Amino acid sequence: MLKLQSLELSGFKSFVDPATVRFAGGVTAIVGPNGCGKSNLTEALTWVLGEQSAKSVRGDTMEDVIFNGTEQRHPLGMAEVTVTFACDPSFERADEGRLTISRRVFRSGESQYRINGRVVRLRDVKDLFMDTGLGIRAYSVIEQGRIGMILSGKPQERRRLIEEAAGITRYKVRKHQAELKLQEATGNLMRLDDILAEVERNLRVLKRQAAAARRYEERRAELRTRQRELLLGRHAELAGSLAGQRHGLDAAVAAEATSTAEVAREEAALAARREEVERQATALAEEARQQAALVGTIEGRQEFLRGALRTGDDLRARARAGAEQAQRRDGEIANRERRLAELATQRAELADLVARAAAAVADEEQALATARQAAALAERQLESRREELLVSLGGLDTLRSRSHREQIEIEKADLRLRHLGAEQEARERDRSEAQAEATAAATRLDALEARAREGELALSRAEGSVAEALALEAAVTERLRGFETDLAARRERQRFLGELAAAEAAGRQELTDRLAAAGVGEAGFLGDHLQSRRRGWERSLDRYLGELVDAVLLPPGADPLAVAEALAATGDNGAIVLQPAAPETPASPPPPADPAILGPLADAVGLPPPIAACLPPAFLVANREAAVELARRHPGIAFLTRDRLWASSGLLRLLGNGAQPGLLARTSELADLEALLARLETERQAAAAELELRLAARSAAAQALGRERDELAAVRQDLAVARARREETSVRVRRSEEALAAVAAEAAELAASRQRIEERCQLLSRELAEATAAHAVREAAFDAAQQEVTAARETRENRRSSGAGQRGQLEVLGERLRSLDFEASRLREEARDLAAQSTGWRQEAAEIENRLAELAAATAAAERELAAAVARQEREGELLQAGQEALDSARAELRRREQELAQLRARREEERSAVEGVRVALVGLEHDLAHLDASYREEFREPLPEIPGEVPPNLPELGAEVERLRSLLEAMGPVNVLAAEEYTEQEERQRFLSAQRADVASSMESLRRTIREINETSVTRFSQAFAEVNRHFAATFVELFRGGEAEMRLLDEEDLLESGIEIVARPPGKRLQNLMLLSGGEKALTAIALLFALFRTKPSPLCILDEVDAPLDDVNTLRFVGMLRQLARETQCIVVTHNKLTMEIAGTLYGVTMEERGVSKLVEVRLEEVQPESEAASA
Repeated sequence: MLKLQSLELSGFKSFVDPATVRFAGGVTAIVGPNGCGKSNLTEALTWVLGEQSAKSVRGDTMEDVIFNGTEQRHPLGMAEVTVTFACDPSFERADEGRLTISRRVFRSGESQYRINGRVVRLRDVKDLFMDTGLGIRAYSVIEQGRIGMILSGKPQERRRLIEEAAGITRYKVRKHQAELKLQEATGNLMRLDDILAEVERNLRVLKRQAAAARRYEERRAELRTRQRELLLGRHAELAGSLAGQRHGLDAAVAAEATSTAEVAREEAALAARREEVERQATALAEEARQQAALVGTIEGRQEFLRGALRTGDDLRARARAGAEQAQRRDGEIANRERRLAELATQRAELADLVARAAAAVADEEQALATARQAAALAERQLESRREELLVSLGGLDTLRSRSHREQIEIEKADLRLRHLGAEQEARERDRSEAQAEATAAATRLDALEARAREGELALSRAEGSVAEALALEAAVTERLRGFETDLAARRERQRFLGELAAAEAAGRQELTDRLAAAGVGEAGFLGDHLQSRRRGWERSLDRYLGELVDAVLLPPGADPLAVAEALAATGDNGAIVLQPAAPETPASPPPPADPAILGPLADAVGLPPPIAACLPPAFLVANREAAVELARRHPGIAFLTRDRLWASSGLLRLLGNGAQPGLLARTSELADLEALLARLETERQAAAAELELRLAARSAAAQALGRERDELAAVRQDLAVARARREETSVRVRRSEEALAAVAAEAAELAASRQRIEERCQLLSRELAEATAAHAVREAAFDAAQQEVTAARETRENRRSSGAGQRGQLEVLGERLRSLDFEASRLREEARDLAAQSTGWRQEAAEIENRLAELAAATAAAERELAAAVARQEREGELLQAGQEALDSARAELRRREQELAQLRARREEERSAVEGVRVALVGLEHDLAHLDASYREEFREPLPEIPGEVPPNLPELGAEVERLRSLLEAMGPVNVLAAEEYTEQEERQRFLSAQRADVASSMESLRRTIREINETSVTRFSQAFAEVNRHFAATFVELFRGGEAEMRLLDEEDLLESGIEIVARPPGKRLQNLMLLSGGEKALTAIALLFALFRTKPSPLCILDEVDAPLDDVNTLRFVGMLRQLARETQCIVVTHNKLTMEIAGTLYGVTMEERGVSKLVEVRLEEVQPESEAASA
């Protein structure tokens, strides 16, 4: 058993500070004004138990439960609620008899649940409290406004309350999980069926591929043998070519070495001659460089002399300009000094004016202070008069307001009297209309009841039509499935026979290739001439003919023995060769005289006489006994029966039922299958068309059934509305009469009240006249004081203006004085700058004179150097000319010897190219040999022999043979060489998947059985709980209403698993009526009766009631409190209430206040401790 101990909140909604609510046994009441946060406590409890709907906790998102801040407090980032229960140590997840559930939510949207401090899932919390009565949707938590929803909600919502009391919520969860698993298993079964079908198709394909793989391996083995001979022959051929190329390479390398030595000798001699020429050129270049340097020296001295001349002219011009600038600066300095003297005189005069202005400003300041004091005194007197006037005005306004309110009350009374007159007339009309509507409602109710009976009959007929349509549809569907199954089997058989025919065609093609290789190009096969002329004899004929079907028919002139030997040499199985007889040869010997003989074999298979003569004699016999007797009497002749018996001499053969069909049986069966498939497809299409018609008929019947149901539901709804309307009109008539009496009483009371208000208005008029006269006297005194203040303010402003003018003049004079001081400072600074500039110009003139003297000396030295350089240039020019002529002669000889060396190099390059050609050929042969070795290794997993053998004489023919074999392999197309292994793997997979399918089917049956058991248990427990709750509901209703009757009814008694619940109640003195016609208090009391009935049926450890007593009057509250006291003996009750009668039975009282706006606080009072003290004090 669980017992709530405490609830801790931190940051949850308005509870920003940590708060703890401790619960004792009995009733705990939570009280406080509206909007202070009482319901936040109950919402915190449901929230910590797993509430996921933000709307249920009055929010848009779950983050809205976090404290959002106020004007004085910042928002929080997390909300946390912790609830602690005392429980039995054996309770799941209990920790020493305690169970603590916590929930946190953060601004980021993250949420966390904990049980005893360990992080868990929401599902763990829900599973923990399932069927304990503490779920978030259980009847143990009745939130604000939810008490009325118990009656106004949907029937299915009321059913959930009974399910919680019956304890089948856990069963419904298990059923839902089982249904999900069943749905998943159904999907897995369908996938397994698809995979099995695919595996079976793969098995059929792999079986064919295995036969093709065997033929492929035979041809591939022959190809490897021929390929080995070809590669070994090419190895011997490449080895011989490689030896010849190496011998030629040695000779070419020797010739190339001789040419290289000769080129080296010539290059050495040429290099020595080239060095000598280079030395001559270097010496001549040095002489030319010196000559060029001498020319540069001459040009440089000439340019220096010209520059010196220009520089001297510039320096003399600058000296003259500097002297002129110095004279101008001296004149400007004298002007600045005269201006400074004038400014000193002006400053002395201005300083005297500033002193006199300062004295005048001081006098004005003294007068302004006196005026300010006078103005302040007048203003204080004015403020005193204003306060007296405001007090008088306030009293006057109060009297006027009272008078105005009384006038409004008189007008309201008059208006209400007029409205009451109009309302009385309206009530009279409403009573008449209600009486007329009651009569019309009764008439409509009779008509609707007749329509309901007709609708039920039509619905019964429509349900019969739907059932009949479903039965016909099932029959057609079963027939269509039979056709589709038969079609699939026949098509599979057709595919199998086609694969056999394709395999035989491939074998014949191989034999044709071997015949072509043996030189026989126009041969045929016996099977090409066979055709069954006796239906039903095909298997017997195939058994007798056997391998003769593939016998080769040679053209005229062919040697049968040579052809047979050639075929035996090129194949492992050899071949059968037939040589047709001459055209005039009879087909077969005459049959023995016996009535049991039906005819010769040749006639049965349609062979022409030349071919039939090649076959052993055989005849068709009617039965087995005759065949055995004829074979005994006619040795050497074969006798066949229709039932697959073959007798010849002492030999007797009988074909089994499981043998594969031969050529004639296969051909006949394929023809029959074509006709049968066409007929089956026609019948399947007809069945599909009939199914479409049946589906359309069933759909039409279902639509008609739906329409009948909709019409009947609409009639029933109209019937309920008509009944409610009839009850409503009766209530309207009664209420209209009661309202008429109430209107008359209210009109009389209003008339008396209006008389009293008129008397108060006359008294207020006299008081208002006296107050108006006194107020006029105070206004006159205020006006006089206001005039005195105006005069004092004008005097003060005049003094302030006069003083402002004096101060402005003083500021102007001070500004002029500062301007003169600034001008004098500027002039002194300019005089100093001009003196510095004059001194600079004079110093520059002296420097220019010194530079002119130095320039004259340098010019004379340059003229001497120029004359010496010109003389030296003339002497060295003649020597440079002779050296140049000798250098040109040496260079001509050098070019001739270089041409001879180029010829030697060309010859050496030709020999080197020859060597490279031989080497390239040699590398090519070595590369071919390496490639050949790699190919050999890759193909045969061994290296080529170190000593090559002899080159085979038929090497080109070997290449052609290899290409032919490779073409044959390519003609076979893609072959799955691993088909046998894959076939085994697929067989194993098929067995595994079949076992898996059986397991899934078994689990599905187990799940269906579990669902059936859950349904049976749920029905039993629900029916028992429904009966017990209904019994308690009737008792609590009578107890609360002191009479009357109430009960719950199932909307569909045939469907106990899903049927909704309807509540019917009749308070004392009233007829049984719809719940929506009850008053608000009656609805609340009825819902409370059902709630207490649920607790009596299955007590919950906790009950939370949020203002459920709000609609009740004092009498009904006392009844509610009495039942609540009984409930509190077994269940902890937490009640949010405003009702003092409810508070009186509480053992603990929690007050919720909001001293700070937006922040809730808790105040705890334990009444069981307070009440004994108060009783002792009163005693």
